[in-house]
Amino acid sequence: MIWGIFAVVGLMLFGSIYWLKPSPRDQRLAALRLAAIKLGLQVRHHNFQPDMAKTGVREAITGTSYSRMKNPGKPQGNLLFRIVGQPAWDNEALPDGLSWHDKPADVQKTGQQISSLLLGWPDKLYLLEVYENRVMLMAAENREATAEVYANVIDTFLG
Repeated sequence: MIWGIFAVVGLMLFGSIYWLKPSPRDQRLAALRLAAIKLGLQVRHHNFQPDMAKTGVREAITGTSYSRMKNPGKPQGNLLFRIVGQPAWDNEALPDGLSWHDKPADVQKTGQQISSLLLGWPDKLYLLEVYENRVMLMAAENREATAEVYANVIDTFLG
């Protein structure tokens, strides 16, 4: 009888420890985010509330944001443009599924730059904010996503 109690306690202990092990998806996301941090990107949980009346974007965007500042000691500067990964009213010069939340001064040039940059991109873009001194990117973090690709997109707009 006492051996049975030890066996049950042992199985319960093993099961509770095994239950705490992260899933393969969580392990993959942790590795992706750690690689981004090692590349100098800031990784945060971010919630963006779009202006629904102005743009037609219906849903709030929540996810992990990857950002970098050109000069961390200075303020972020003025917003140059913002792109959301949802269909809305204003999608001039952008690939399908993307729309402007805040338009840049030169829509055609910026739209072509974004289209060429995202041409072979294996991930879905949720939000891209470009300020004078900071760029923030929110993506779906698919299996094919790498921190190097995120850093490349951010550095392209950071100049």
